[in-house]
Amino acid sequence: MIGRNTTQNLQSGMVFGYAGMVDTMVRRMRKETGRGRRVIATGGLASLIASETETIERVEPFLTLEGSDSFTSAIGSPNRRNRHERHPSAASISR
Repeated sequence: MIGRNTTQNLQSGMVFGYAGMVDTMVRRMRKETGRGRRVIATGGLASLIASETETIERVEPFLTLEGSDSFTSAIGSPNRRNRHERHPSAASISR
């Protein structure tokens, strides 16, 4: 936990500080709502932070991207050929 130089100490502070923040926020939310919810970490450094928390139960590194993909698939992707017609400012930039 304690580094041997400034860089290691800053890294340690960021990881353990963020992990503590996550645990505190989850505990407060559980107390306020009166119910427990599953806590899933997502993102590039999720596994690093999750390993230092008490409240994160699972790591899904691409959950946000998968959710965005599911959402855009459900509503349909915009037709790229008509994009400039809908956005005149984009058409003037690309020409």
